Amino acid sequence: MLKQDNALLKLENAELRGRLDSNSKNSHLPPSKDLFKSKPAFPKSGTGKQGGKEGHTLYQSLSPDVVVVDFY
Repeated sequence: MLKQDNALLKLENAELRGRLDSNSKNSHLPPSKDLFKSKPAFPKSGTGKQGGKEGHTLYQSLSPDVVVVDFY
């Protein structure tokens, strides 16, 4: 009795492990159904500014020469 139960549980365990090992690359599943998504080995660099010449920024002055009022 116990040996039969043990054998059935081993078969069920093997089947479930096979399901866990399947992903979109080795089965018919779409990529959205992958349980554990693998990350790329080398992540892309940050999405910041591209290289090139440094820019200049205009800052607000504490004492401006002229004040222009714009209502648009």
